[in-house]
Amino acid sequence: MTQTRKDFRTRFESNGVGTKSKQKPVSVMLPAKVDALVRAMPNRSQFIREAILEKLERDQQGNSTEILELEAARDRVLLRKPPKERGKLRAALNAFIQELT
Repeated sequence: MTQTRKDFRTRFESNGVGTKSKQKPVSVMLPAKVDALVRAMPNRSQFIREAILEKLERDQQGNSTEILELEAARDRVLLRKPPKERGKLRAALNAFIQELT
């Protein structure tokens, strides 16, 4: 008899931060002491995302956060539409985001 995982319904859902389920992860090697600190955090992925965004914001004068917020809003809008309507709307929203950047 096979057991069903506790997270079988939510395992592959987007976590709402602008990432896609088929998107390849980015990984880095850290010094041992830093690695131990990061791995001890309760939500290390969120911490790493925020640290990267903070650095990008400093280097690019805030443009990265605005773009990510627009992309997250686009994803929320698309999820509310039926699949048949998403294609044209996605193209229009992507063009709008490109125009702003």
